[in-house]
Amino acid sequence: MNHSSFQMQISDTLIGEYILCHHKAAKLATGDRSDPSDFEQLEAENREEYRTRALSQIRNRSKNLTIAERPISLEAALRQHHLVLDARCDFPPYLLALDAVEASIATRPRRRELTLVKCLATKARSQDKLALACTGLLLESQLPFPVVALKFVHGPDFNTSRVLLKTSKGPTSIARNARDVLARIETDLVELPPPRLNRHCDICRYRDSCLEQVTARDDLSLLHGLTPREIENWNARGVFTVTQLAYTFRAKTVRSSSREPKRHSQSLQAMAIRDSTVYVRKAPELPSPATAVFLDIEGIPEQQFDYLIGVLATNDGADTYEHFWADRPDEEERIWRECAERLSVLEPSVIFHFGTYDSEFIHRAGERYGYPANFGAERFDEVLYNVHRAIRTNVFFPVYSNRLKAIAAHLGIRWSGPVQSGIDSIVWRRRWEKTGSAKFQDELISYNRRDCEALKTTAEFLANLSQPDCSPLIRTQLTQDLPSGPHEKYGQARLGIPEMTEIVRCAYFKYQQEKIFVRTNSAVRRSVRRRKNTQRRRLRVNQEINCSRPEGCPYCGDEQINVLSQKRFAKLITDLKFTPSGVKRWCIKYVTGRYLCRKCNKSFYSDQYPTKGRRF
Repeated sequence: MNHSSFQMQISDTLIGEYILCHHKAAKLATGDRSDPSDFEQLEAENREEYRTRALSQIRNRSKNLTIAERPISLEAALRQHHLVLDARCDFPPYLLALDAVEASIATRPRRRELTLVKCLATKARSQDKLALACTGLLLESQLPFPVVALKFVHGPDFNTSRVLLKTSKGPTSIARNARDVLARIETDLVELPPPRLNRHCDICRYRDSCLEQVTARDDLSLLHGLTPREIENWNARGVFTVTQLAYTFRAKTVRSSSREPKRHSQSLQAMAIRDSTVYVRKAPELPSPATAVFLDIEGIPEQQFDYLIGVLATNDGADTYEHFWADRPDEEERIWRECAERLSVLEPSVIFHFGTYDSEFIHRAGERYGYPANFGAERFDEVLYNVHRAIRTNVFFPVYSNRLKAIAAHLGIRWSGPVQSGIDSIVWRRRWEKTGSAKFQDELISYNRRDCEALKTTAEFLANLSQPDCSPLIRTQLTQDLPSGPHEKYGQARLGIPEMTEIVRCAYFKYQQEKIFVRTNSAVRRSVRRRKNTQRRRLRVNQEINCSRPEGCPYCGDEQINVLSQKRFAKLITDLKFTPSGVKRWCIKYVTGRYLCRKCNKSFYSDQYPTKGRRF
């Protein structure tokens, strides 16, 4: 990397933000100092609190090892100690803060292998592993010791999990991905890219400003069901907005089969937004019992702790709301037993819920704490009804996501209190735990009740879809009644842009030449064969070898060598391989880095990398 031409300071935290969102990382790198969101602030407090307790636990577990804390020189500390805590590594433009670094016990200090340790309150996610892998590669480029593994300390019991960066076969996949990130990060942070929504946006400080820009562009990332790879595929096909995606919908894709579709149709969702119409592929058949229960549960998923169960019971048109609150995790059993006993008394014919979170809690709590005598696991399986599953491939609302909040908002439900989402509920629960104020508890209970009411409104709307003139205030249309477009008919197509006529004619001529006439005309056949022969053929790689780090400098023999650049160099070598049945071509791809000797200041490749020729 060319560090001299880059003036920004890139911390390990900024690398983690870059992995989550390029736009956010670029704004932070350019000096933006917007106040963090409530959830970001809560997450930072929890992380620092857990880190302090985890480092104390690591000290107690490592009493037999020599330990250094906050060393001035990390390299000197690693030569003399087996564990370094709370270290920093500063080499412009990077500033790395390390929770802990373990050095393997060896007779020769230069042969030591390092393991980076990260303290996380919850189990490590994929982005956490990738961010620490990037830190490991950067640290390895500045120290004479290789970083071979990552270790995460997580959970209330301070459990550990290990991730390898290197094996006997070479770098692991996460190490290769980290190398790709480091190759892009410096150039990507120079310019501010346009925002694109992702899962991180719900907790981000820039959520409102990014949403405003993305909505103005009508960007595809507004649709929550589209993955980044799918968005790139649509962009490659010339589709950049939700409105453009709507015009790719084909009515025959939902009329040709009576089977339940496996995936949600994003193009039909886009068309529903464009037309402000609820499109119905198949009206869900919801039960209509005399007694129904609408269930909503609030919890903290990272702690696997559910503290509030809300039950809205409907009996002959009368609604009754009840809630069950837990002050501490050990009270979860109590609220489950109270809720289960209440459900056994109500004996509902159906329990409506939205998504899998509520049903997973019921099965988990039932297995852990037990079911009521007259309302066991089989009975729960009979009465549970997932409203989201009924919507996913059957009903397409003119909203950007199939979340309960978005669908209920389209049906006229509004959340007026300060708690507007599940993220807000986690923040307010944390505030209640710190203060014990009844104000926070009341707001959470009120939010849970509004969720139950929203679920009831959504279920009633779905139940009425099969009836004619179910809701004159909301436009609905069956997809089977959609007219067929001109693209579904044979004959000359009528194009909206006159210039496209010539393009279509040339494309038709090329297809005729390469697919039709080649079978009957010998001159065309020879022309096509000649054109294919002139094209350069790409050879398939049969084996890839990642060259290992050299033991010493080939010029002076000194062992103090550093990684010169994160860029990887590759060469394809062609060989012959003899098999029992004959001889075949064998292509081997060698991949290596470039290294720099500290003593003679000369650069070189790995000893295993072939520097001359392309054939053995």
